[in-house]
Amino acid sequence: MQNVLIVGGGKGGKVILKILSESARFRVAGIVDLNRQAEGIRLAKNMGVQTGNNWRVFSGPHVDIIIEVTGDEQVFHEIVAACTGRIVIPGSVAYLIAKLLEEKEALIRKLESETKKHALILQSTAEGMTVIDKNGRII
Repeated sequence: MQNVLIVGGGKGGKVILKILSESARFRVAGIVDLNRQAEGIRLAKNMGVQTGNNWRVFSGPHVDIIIEVTGDEQVFHEIVAACTGRIVIPGSVAYLIAKLLEEKEALIRKLESETKKHALILQSTAEGMTVIDKNGRII
């Protein structure tokens, strides 16, 4: 399991937090934002994920991946410079991944819904069928 730090607790950070919290491969080690009332920070607190306002405090060697979703290129460059040897994902890439995963989830929900519809149709068809043999008797 890889530990992930999310830098930026706004809307993008919240989406990434939701996605990663459902994964068995990743554990969110923390989420940070200067705004203590940011959407992602509030959600993280409700989920029991550590929160803060300084990414450096959370960026120790236990963190494998840092996802920067502040939209501030300066912050991204600071993280890259300070966290050599670790994967640092810029917000634009994280956004793309999040959108693809959201699309995947929507397709899965649609498939589940269609499967249920088809199962209902098949069940009702079986209940309404009558089989008659060649002599005209109901079997």
